[in-house]
Amino acid sequence: MKRSILLLGMVLAFGFLLMLEPSVLASAKQVSVDYTFDRPEIVGVMIGGERYDRVIMPGVPNCGNAGQPALPAKGAKILLPFGTEVSSIEIIPAEKISLGSGYFIEPVSKPIRLSADPGTASPPTPNSAIYDSDRPFPETRFLNIGTQGFRGYQILNLKLQPVQYIPTSGELFYYPYLTVIVNTVDSDKSNTLFRGLPEDEMEVLKRIDNPKDVDSYTATGILGAKNYDMLILTTTSLAGAFQPLKDYHDAEGIPTEIHTTTDVGSNDPDDVRDYIRDRYLNDGIRYVIIGADDDIIPAKDLYVVSDNGPWPEVVYDMPADIYFACLDGTYNYDGDSYWGEPNDGEGGGDVDLIAEVFVGRASVGNNTEATRFVNKTIWYLNNQHSRLEDVQMAGEYLGFGGPSEYAAETLDELIDSASTHGYSTIGIPSDQYIVDRLYDRDWPGNDWPKSELISRINEGRHILNHLGHGSPDYAMKLYDSDIMNSLTNDDLCFFYSQTCLAGHFDGTDCWAEYMNIKTDYGGFAGIMRALPTVQP
Repeated sequence: MKRSILLLGMVLAFGFLLMLEPSVLASAKQVSVDYTFDRPEIVGVMIGGERYDRVIMPGVPNCGNAGQPALPAKGAKILLPFGTEVSSIEIIPAEKISLGSGYFIEPVSKPIRLSADPGTASPPTPNSAIYDSDRPFPETRFLNIGTQGFRGYQILNLKLQPVQYIPTSGELFYYPYLTVIVNTVDSDKSNTLFRGLPEDEMEVLKRIDNPKDVDSYTATGILGAKNYDMLILTTTSLAGAFQPLKDYHDAEGIPTEIHTTTDVGSNDPDDVRDYIRDRYLNDGIRYVIIGADDDIIPAKDLYVVSDNGPWPEVVYDMPADIYFACLDGTYNYDGDSYWGEPNDGEGGGDVDLIAEVFVGRASVGNNTEATRFVNKTIWYLNNQHSRLEDVQMAGEYLGFGGPSEYAAETLDELIDSASTHGYSTIGIPSDQYIVDRLYDRDWPGNDWPKSELISRINEGRHILNHLGHGSPDYAMKLYDSDIMNSLTNDDLCFFYSQTCLAGHFDGTDCWAEYMNIKTDYGGFAGIMRALPTVQP
């Protein structure tokens, strides 16, 4: 597993498919999908005093491990016919097209912790084993990431590699078309999480490149139960505080039930996950709120590795509610003391990272906090915010040099659109939102005072997006005490930050909890990091 985040309140996380509509031809045992790629542009860039060439292919981002040439790669998501597994994968490429020679392709940089000493940041270094070679890189047109399940639908994930580089000569080629042929055989593995619900089919169609193969699942005639949509899982002592939220969702057409750890039989994360899986299969749920802090209903601590390069950041105790959302497998295939390792998925592959249910946590420890969470949530769902168009960007000094010396450039990439790093993104449209920038880079003395952000929050900003340094009790230049003593905003905000540790909800009452459930002001929901952030 690569990353984990803390979810406070009901936050829907949306995945996205990479661009380029494929054309599809499917049969019972073979799936064929065609992918097209536009001719890339090559531009020169200066990094750490060294001149490199950057490849920009529309809609296909550059990626790789640290030190490898940064080349475009596209994710392919191919649905396997029901009851089958992969026997072999073939790629039929179009004739490759030369883009010229003499190029020195920029290498992928090494990720570092956002909280690390800025002196540890360094320019990317080419891997000499690759850059001193005359062997084409990459040698193959695809990398098999593995098969993962989504609500019983089996999805093959491939990394397609349409650009090839010969380092010693600097030659660069691209393939305008790649045809992926997946040969399958009957599988003895059962699709235990397949429910056959129409809503599941609608969701999987958003995630795959070969929609025609959905018919093989529909043809099974399986149709699971659908009793309610949302499960609020809490304790008997806190259940009453969540009743108004259940009533609200019931009235809005999202049938909801409140269950407790007494129903589960314990608060052990493994038992909780099994219980959620049972409710998913037998009641048809889509949403789960964990209505308790970590000391009441613990999160599962997972193994997390930042990347596949030679110097990855590794932690062994990332608190991760994704364990309650992704229901395939045990997350501990090898049976050791570490959960969520890259070989802990079914059959020794990577763990399941496609969520069957959407999970959020209300990190409440008593009825006062639970009532506050419920009141804030209902307030926002009733559309009572008077300044929905107001967005606040808050960027600090980072100290990593170049464009990462300050957070300003990174945050500006989230406004409208950007194609800064060899891939394109769409962000917050400035013609629909009023975006206010508060940046150390632009502030006299390069250090905006906390009073400036407090004032803006109290004015009623709707969205608060921050990038800077932090700790369990500190973020956005505010301490927990500043939240409690200085915030008076009636228009509550949604807060998001890439700072380290401010979402560290296990073992302490963290900054995010103060912002969400310790005060009547602050935010109605947020997304923050539980442990240090890795910053490429």
